Amino acid sequence: MDDETILELAKQQLPEMQGVEYQIERISRGGSDREYFRLSPVARPMIFCQYGQQTPENSRFAQHTDFLASHGVPVPRILARDLEQGRLWIEDLGPEDLWSFREADWWVIRRPLYEKCLAAVGRIHAITEGALPPDALPPLGPEFNEALYRWEQDYFFDNFVARFSATSAEEASRIRTSDELRALRTTLASHPRCLIHRDFQSQNILVRRGEPVFIDYQGLRFGLAEYDLASLLYDPYVVLYRDQREELVALAEARSRTPHFRARLLACACQRLMQALGAYGFLGVVKNKPTFLRHIRPALANLREVAVEQGILPILAPLLSLHDSAL
Repeated sequence: MDDETILELAKQQLPEMQGVEYQIERISRGGSDREYFRLSPVARPMIFCQYGQQTPENSRFAQHTDFLASHGVPVPRILARDLEQGRLWIEDLGPEDLWSFREADWWVIRRPLYEKCLAAVGRIHAITEGALPPDALPPLGPEFNEALYRWEQDYFFDNFVARFSATSAEEASRIRTSDELRALRTTLASHPRCLIHRDFQSQNILVRRGEPVFIDYQGLRFGLAEYDLASLLYDPYVVLYRDQREELVALAEARSRTPHFRARLLACACQRLMQALGAYGFLGVVKNKPTFLRHIRPALANLREVAVEQGILPILAPLLSLHDSAL
């Protein structure tokens, strides 16, 4: 879409923009089929989003935003919407996200930000399955059950293991059908569920005036709070040293009323990191977005720490070495 069309559409939706000069900047965000543009006047900057209609979750962003805002979750305001054409005009909260602060001072900046993130996402997790009547909920993604956990594991084997792992096809098949992976799926699926963000990582948390604001929650669904927490605390995009992660785990545990919180968090970390590695392989190779491949090594290191060193899923060990021509 060209700049002139973007400006004309914006002026149709927001008449107060008439006569205002805007600069337009394309924003690249992750692996989605959504296009984002920053419209930058001094008085009222905004983000224009054009999304495809083929992926159902794209159209849920506006409804999810309204719902989360009504429950006190920090989300951006929607200034205008044209849902039939897949267009949104959203307040511009600036370019800084949690990832932007990855090298900032831990005690002065990063730790307080992570604390605020944990507190804010708790407002999502407070909405447990069955707590609200169905008509009070927006359309949600498929709930995390054994079938969805199995899909994530298959995604890992098809898009990471088959393309990058040094293990043999026979060994990979043995692990893929193992009792250990089946037990992980069934155990996670057996726990009571709450609403979760689904992709709660550093690049989906904007920071404005020192406060977190969540984005990219189109995958909102019922699952385990620990899946979100694992997404943040074992995020391959940033480095958290073990003592830093332990501080945050202790904070999250103090907020949680979940029995065996740490064991469940580590199990979710194994599951989430397998999903992430599958995504990096798929986006990097199939979607030809090679920048995602750079995250494979840190994700592997995190998965090795949890699965092998902490003994949560040691059967994965043979899969976590890259073959010579990988990357």
